[in-house]
Amino acid sequence: MNITKCIEDILVDRFAQLGFNYEKSDTGWTFIRESGGVKEFIEIEKSNWYENAISCEYRKGTSTRNTIAFLRDRIEQVHVFSGESTLKEELKLIVDITEKYALKWFEQIKVKKKNPPDNFLKEEWAPLLQSFIRKNSIEFDNIESISFLDKMLKQEASKVEIYSISYCFGEIIKQNFGAEWDYSPEDGPFIKNIAGSKKIALKPFVLVTKIVMNPDVLSLEYFFTNIKSAVDGSKN
Repeated sequence: MNITKCIEDILVDRFAQLGFNYEKSDTGWTFIRESGGVKEFIEIEKSNWYENAISCEYRKGTSTRNTIAFLRDRIEQVHVFSGESTLKEELKLIVDITEKYALKWFEQIKVKKKNPPDNFLKEEWAPLLQSFIRKNSIEFDNIESISFLDKMLKQEASKVEIYSISYCFGEIIKQNFGAEWDYSPEDGPFIKNIAGSKKIALKPFVLVTKIVMNPDVLSLEYFFTNIKSAVDGSKN
């Protein structure tokens, strides 16, 4: 069963009619459009906790909403399927939810166009980052450091700590899989060419911001597992 083909057959053209452009990566399927200078995202990922399931999340600014949150008769935050036919049914449901509820949700979320995050790769950030690393004994080659960073995010992290955690998580990915830093005028520093794959990239600050908004649902450990699954999949 080819999930990508099903997604491309059912979602790409329909979402394009709504103004969303399609981006495929080894970690998921993303649809992006810009409204009033602000980007709106529909992000689909394969679940790490269910064998045959995908999650779909809408994102605008720091606000997120899962497709299932619009439904009253479901508990799991994923779309479970047993085969190609049920996968297609779930994808059609995602289209239905998007058209009936998500478009209005996007419209209701008011976001001021913001400046990109600070470029913490610049020299002036080095003393702050090194101080954070020493103080908290962060080891980039030890994935146990992820658990410590997650604990910090469940507390009230300062702006400097959020940037420092973003940098550290990027370095952990870099050390464990091989990757390189780059900079985007929109998203700030990001990690690319993870495990040598041009399709696997990571925006640490964006992920950390999402965790801060949903600490009971998301974690760095969750995103690390996603990346590891993508890396393992790219080797097969």
